Amino acid sequence: MMDYDNDGQLTVVGQSCRKFTSGKPDGRKYNRAAGEDISCSGCSHWNGEACIKNSFDNVLTRLDSEG
Repeated sequence: MMDYDNDGQLTVVGQSCRKFTSGKPDGRKYNRAAGEDISCSGCSHWNGEACIKNSFDNVLTRLDSEG
């Protein structure tokens, strides 16, 4: 079962997550000019459906309470 509702959530949570670790080879940086956004889908802790560090729900809840 997927942990998220849409790709927008993956981006917002990924940008706000303290445990985000780039899954890009060689630690390459994200290139915003090329349309790359920091997102859970680019994190080494994302298995394609959920966060293996169990951070997604915590970050999303925190963001909801701040908003």
